[in-house]
Amino acid sequence: MLGAKQRIGGQHDADRHRHVFGCVVGGCRHRPTLSSLKPEARKRARGPESLLGRWSRTPRRVAISKPISPQNMKNLAFIRLLHRQGIEQSLLPEPLSFTSVLTFHDAVEMFLIVAAEHLGAFVKDRDPFIKRFFEGLHPSNFADGVELQGQYGIKRLNDLRNGFKHTAGFPGPNAVLEAKTDTARFFEENTPRVFGLVFDDIDLAEVVQHDQTRARLKAAAQLDSEGSRLEAMGTLAVAFEELMNDQVNDNEAPRGLSAYSFGQRIPRSGLRTDEVQATLYQPDHPSRRGTPARAAQTLAREYTHIRDVTKALQEGMRLMVLGVDFHQYQRFTRLTPDVSYTYANPEAPLFSTEPGYAPNQDEFDFCRQFVITVALRLTEINARAVPPSWK
Repeated sequence: MLGAKQRIGGQHDADRHRHVFGCVVGGCRHRPTLSSLKPEARKRARGPESLLGRWSRTPRRVAISKPISPQNMKNLAFIRLLHRQGIEQSLLPEPLSFTSVLTFHDAVEMFLIVAAEHLGAFVKDRDPFIKRFFEGLHPSNFADGVELQGQYGIKRLNDLRNGFKHTAGFPGPNAVLEAKTDTARFFEENTPRVFGLVFDDIDLAEVVQHDQTRARLKAAAQLDSEGSRLEAMGTLAVAFEELMNDQVNDNEAPRGLSAYSFGQRIPRSGLRTDEVQATLYQPDHPSRRGTPARAAQTLAREYTHIRDVTKALQEGMRLMVLGVDFHQYQRFTRLTPDVSYTYANPEAPLFSTEPGYAPNQDEFDFCRQFVITVALRLTEINARAVPPSWK
């Protein structure tokens, strides 16, 4: 939870605040607005102007006591996910990066709609975009309102989006960078003001529709917060494995395998080359005349080599047809521990790592986000699947 000074935007002159905005607690009948003040008093009420040309205002009230509904929490998770998508789009080569402007605007607009719903505000649909929310949610117009920050940056984003969408005015790389900066600052400053939490603390697991995967993701976050990073990373590895197993298995398909399976999964723990050689080896016998020396050893090596290659190809094909980024998958497997089970307790996974295993916070966040991305990708695939007409 943020401290009081952080929630309301830093230290300020309390006497001047009471003088400008009226008696917040009580004692005055009327509260003057900014427009009714003299220019000097209005400037003092606004506070110092930032380097970006925006006024650094202190809100009269921060809406942190009202609990966030489960649906709005899911909406916030989607907004954060949409913002991340915009960032990824901004890194694409031109002109593909220009579409990030549309995504950034969608994320901001959805945030403002959810904020109005959360606060119980009524905004006029016919008002211009900026006036509709930045004035509609302001404390001067709404008793439980919040003074949103970043109006000029969002105004630039809105103009950029309208020009791009309605007049085919390409934004350009500098405008994309500016839109990304304005959007990030908007979320960082206003999420604590409206919802009482930091934007980066919004849990993206809320948008995962797989119940078991969502539970694993939350359990991993809890373990990591408790200092059990090995168990947290192992839990993410288990979550990914369960996702893939659910996708390649299909009880209604022949042999219980979906089109993404590419055959039965090859067991991870197969026979070693020396074990295969020992199985193939037989004492000298008349029927083995003409057999080359050490044939068992050669055949064992060929078998294990073909098995390992086939296993890697099967795993790679499953990932690629499902649209999983193979390079991110490789990093995920290198960061997460190996998972194994015992016959005595098949429900309790065992995690094994190399000596010196010590993933940092960024690596944990990457692995968690990777599982979320895969879960969303599989949900999209399943939603688009069209079963046969007779089923």
